[in-house]
Amino acid sequence: MSRFQRREFLIAACALLVAPFALGQLAGRRVRIAILDDAYEESQAQFWSVFRDQLQKLGYVEGKNLVIEARFAQGVPARLPAPAAELVALKPDLIMTSTTPSTQAAMKATSGIPIVFVAAADPVKSGLVASLARPGGNVTGQSVMSAQMADKWIEMLLEIVPGAKKVGYLGQSSNQAIQEIYQSPQQTGRSRGAEIRLLEAGTPDAISRAFELMVREKFDSFVVATTPVILAHRQKIVDLAARHRLPAVYPREEYVAAGGLLSYGRDIVTGYRRAADFAHRILQGAKPADLPVEQPTSIGAVVNLATARALGIKIPQSILLRADRVIE
Repeated sequence: MSRFQRREFLIAACALLVAPFALGQLAGRRVRIAILDDAYEESQAQFWSVFRDQLQKLGYVEGKNLVIEARFAQGVPARLPAPAAELVALKPDLIMTSTTPSTQAAMKATSGIPIVFVAAADPVKSGLVASLARPGGNVTGQSVMSAQMADKWIEMLLEIVPGAKKVGYLGQSSNQAIQEIYQSPQQTGRSRGAEIRLLEAGTPDAISRAFELMVREKFDSFVVATTPVILAHRQKIVDLAARHRLPAVYPREEYVAAGGLLSYGRDIVTGYRRAADFAHRILQGAKPADLPVEQPTSIGAVVNLATARALGIKIPQSILLRADRVIE
């Protein structure tokens, strides 16, 4: 059993131990949890299902002692204020948010209802919390360390494509967190002699235009920002990468499962499971201000050798040795 597996086993065991306590505490009371997500509902359903399953293990059963109200901005962050206000008007016991934009929208709508974010890029820099150790206010959750992760994507990409001079960074210009994170890989690329350019990729049409530009201007490769909005279009991105023979490093293994070359990032399923644990602690009386923001303990790489062969790329041994999983 690996260290990560042991940690997951202990978390699950503790959850089972506290579940009867949770049921006792909740007897006769129905709690209301609101979910605010800037991505597409269908693409996020599998992850929020993990959150619901973990809540059930902790003693929360929808239709009995739990009501969940969910709102999705369907990939358009500008739509978030309206559903945020709508959810606050329902007076939930707490609000779960998916990313930095949805958390910022919830914070603008309320300063009193507890808010738990599943994956914020840089919660201190973006103003979600005062510090990781002492969040303060009504907000806490999990950081995805995106700036450090984005630097790593560039480093790994330059191992795969030595001498690359132009690298695309598929993201969303309307997402403030992505804009802030982008500065870090820009500097990393510059120090290695590569230009890193942010390209809009929040919609299918924007993705098509981004690839047209990369082909026209002879980009060597690209990376993809960590956001569920873009994840929803992973098959289109992976297919276009194959068609134009562009190597890429992705933030999540779902891209590699769809045929992408290489991923390096946090285990998102574990993130949604841990989000339920945060929710439980707050529903039992803990204050967000006193719950430190968690940073990912499980970051892994997945390599698709079939894709590498199709692209005519030899994956360096240094990357293969670090990979948690290799798809032949």
